[in-house]
Amino acid sequence: MPDSSEGAPRGGTRWRRFALVALPGFAAAGLLGAMTLQGLLAAAFAVSGDRIKVSADVLDAQGFTQFGSFDHTIDGTSIPVAVTTMQRAELVGLCQSTLLDTPLGPVVVRVTAGHDEPVVGHSVVFDVEEFTADVEFTDVEIGRDASTLDRAAGGQGPPGGFGQQADTLRLIDLRARVLAITAADLRLPDTRFAVGFDEPECF
Repeated sequence: MPDSSEGAPRGGTRWRRFALVALPGFAAAGLLGAMTLQGLLAAAFAVSGDRIKVSADVLDAQGFTQFGSFDHTIDGTSIPVAVTTMQRAELVGLCQSTLLDTPLGPVVVRVTAGHDEPVVGHSVVFDVEEFTADVEFTDVEIGRDASTLDRAAGGQGPPGGFGQQADTLRLIDLRARVLAITAADLRLPDTRFAVGFDEPECF
């Protein structure tokens, strides 16, 4: 429900600390079973199962869709995710990290970018397990059949699936745990890449 006290623009909706609250339908066994029978894959590859932490000061997207699906590991394990597609995305203050177990102990792989100018990507897809942020939508539709989502190219889900979409999406103070990230193209200015035992995670 719109919160007028937050000063939401006309046609927009704002929620504080949104964390997939608009998608309770994923967890229903019937929906998950239906997606399994259809063989729906979120990522177009077997995922490692390692969680990727993604943080950003601000994420602005034009053309946003989201629906429930599964990622699959090489051993056949299915992991439920929210497939989040953005037609175009800009991220300020991006950080991405992954904690890897090695014979010598845990190692962090960390990438930062987009501090002097934003990271820009097209057809960006996050397979999200969990996120928190201050969120603002414009022209949002919640509960639409996932197969009819049309705000982002390629961002459609299974017929009968629960979906949502919006013309624009803004996430402030984003903290997300994702299994996979894909993009048609991605530009990362002022990139820093580091691997180390003492390298900090993004959060």
